[in-house]
Amino acid sequence: MRNDRGFVYPIVLIICTFLLFGLMVQTNVYLQEKRFAVEQQFILKGDTLIQRGLVDFIVHAPSTENSTLFFSYEDGTVTLITMSKSETEWKVAATAELLGSTHVRRAQFYYDPYHHRIIEYWEVSKRDE
Repeated sequence: MRNDRGFVYPIVLIICTFLLFGLMVQTNVYLQEKRFAVEQQFILKGDTLIQRGLVDFIVHAPSTENSTLFFSYEDGTVTLITMSKSETEWKVAATAELLGSTHVRRAQFYYDPYHHRIIEYWEVSKRDE
């Protein structure tokens, strides 16, 4: 009787396991990069909507504070709510909602209605679920 212990089969199993593990890691990296690209696309679209809303706000600025402006675009809608901060400044809250998505882009800024300029600006992006 020959002394056959069979070393090829376990080595093939180990190699196949490493190859499968490597394939799973690469697939996971690909899916993460794809999700990141999609999120970046939503953020850029929301930022574009906010910027378009700001330009339209400056062009169509209301004459009184405590008012609401609504702008509709092909990618979504922008709502701007003005509040009085002081006699010479308004606080404006802008919300951009993308069509067909739960992504919302929010921004706030101080606006000088007498000189028609934005004084201070900050924004945040989030997904409403």
